[in-house]
Amino acid sequence: MFENGGYGEDGIFGGRKWGTGDEVMMLSEEQWEALDPQKYIGYGVREIPCVEDAHVDAAIRAITSSADMEVIVRFTRRSAWRVFNAFAVRMASLGVRNRDPEIIRRGLVACGVALSSAEDFREVILSLTVLHRASILIEEDPVHLFREASGVMPPWIAEIVDQFPMREVKDLRIEPYGYAEGRDGSGFRFVSTW
Repeated sequence: MFENGGYGEDGIFGGRKWGTGDEVMMLSEEQWEALDPQKYIGYGVREIPCVEDAHVDAAIRAITSSADMEVIVRFTRRSAWRVFNAFAVRMASLGVRNRDPEIIRRGLVACGVALSSAEDFREVILSLTVLHRASILIEEDPVHLFREASGVMPPWIAEIVDQFPMREVKDLRIEPYGYAEGRDGSGFRFVSTW
């Protein structure tokens, strides 16, 4: 599953640590395996929440520093950025449903992971727009929320996330980016219009 062909010299089974040297991540082998992008085909449109959300959330919750984020990026397949990007939009919807800024913050951290390895960072910008809108809908200050989330990101990613809420209002609307506010069987949901 891992692009580098292994779990790293210091990889220890059983949920202790993964990585090499000072770069370690507290995830079990099962949690790493659960991040295989092949298991997420059609993930973005599934019911919220679903079991895959819990797997991605475990990885996001384990990120407490930029070094942690770098380990996630290094030890997952390059295409996993799409999983983290879909998770971000899903957490925007769930954050609005539950009126919970922490859920939105985890979506922002997932965007940081996606930005680290995305083929085209503009696709992740779409998710940041939805997370910004989610912050507004629950009456949270997006500047504060984005800044808080960027604290666990490498500097070049943190700068993108920090600056995002400062865009002109017209550049923060979700409709031009292919999203609308809607509902599904479980409640509020951002839906793709593309």
